[in-house]
Amino acid sequence: MSWADDHLKDDFTIHSYTTGKDGNVTSTRHVRAGRPEEDVVKVPDPRIIARTSTLFGTDGEVRAQWVIEKPEDAQRLAQWRAVVEELTAKIPVRPLIPMPEQIATDDLLIAYPIGDEHLGMLAWKYEVGESNDIDIAEATLTQAMTYLVNAAPTALRAIIPVLGDFTHYDSFDSVTPTNRNLLDSDGRAPKMISAAIRLLENVVELAAQKHHGVHVILELGNHDPYTSMVLARLLQRIYQDNPRITVDINPSHFHYYEFGKILIGTHHGHGKAAKPAQLPGIMAADRREAWGRTEHHYWYTGHIHVQTVYEFPSCSVESFRIMPPGDAYLFNEGYRAKRDMKALILHREHGEVGRLLVNPAMLRRT
Repeated sequence: MSWADDHLKDDFTIHSYTTGKDGNVTSTRHVRAGRPEEDVVKVPDPRIIARTSTLFGTDGEVRAQWVIEKPEDAQRLAQWRAVVEELTAKIPVRPLIPMPEQIATDDLLIAYPIGDEHLGMLAWKYEVGESNDIDIAEATLTQAMTYLVNAAPTALRAIIPVLGDFTHYDSFDSVTPTNRNLLDSDGRAPKMISAAIRLLENVVELAAQKHHGVHVILELGNHDPYTSMVLARLLQRIYQDNPRITVDINPSHFHYYEFGKILIGTHHGHGKAAKPAQLPGIMAADRREAWGRTEHHYWYTGHIHVQTVYEFPSCSVESFRIMPPGDAYLFNEGYRAKRDMKALILHREHGEVGRLLVNPAMLRRT
């Protein structure tokens, strides 16, 4: 046996050995045996660790340990934990909303299209003429919805198409998801998500206090394709015990709603498939039977922040204005569009028969 064999500590073990021609062991290779768990220094979270190095003394005790983290993963994990905490804080199911006492007509449907809200966008009045942040946006949209609900006819049903880009960005970085253009943002992602959940609850429940049935659609925008899907499923969970409130969780970029002789399609308005001239054909292909049994066909879109209406045979395509002001990028690019929110009054036999409008200046006066 070698000198090493006579002086090995108990915590060493043979890893391999070599024998001569006569069969006797000529050399051995020793490694330290696995140590009991209590003797090893613990690392904080293996998901954010690149590698660790441990120094043992001659007595087998741990003398030092180096833990090399991946800083970007540590930050990302902390941010996701904050988002999860914010989301789970809102998970409890909402209580039933009392049925409206007033008699409602089944002949009318009220649509409350919400244009690109861009919640989380920051604007400075000295740069763009009017300030905007999360608190201002939340208060403005809540006041606008309150105004329109109070002014709308007492219809049995309502639909709330959220036409995409409800939030300004889609991750912890305030950039556009596809091209990663830098955005002016207010606060942090958890703050934006918290406000988005609260604001959607306010909008939905304002409608539910007036209308017996409320249907919600959240379109996938180019600023918030992931967040909008999460918010739709969260709303469905929140109102799962409220049969008067339904939420469309289809992850498609195209959604539909049928009422009497009316067929409504919704889409954010971005992408090659969103050209106005293509949308009537897409509706006819996606909803062949509904297209045939209905007479009034409407597309509601957002994305461009201005009002446009295209009339095609048997179908109109309309984009809606928005309530928040433009940010520095839009302002410096020369955009000066009017801002408003509308409630559309639709008759099950005759299609759209009227509309209501509110703009930010009206809310400031009231």
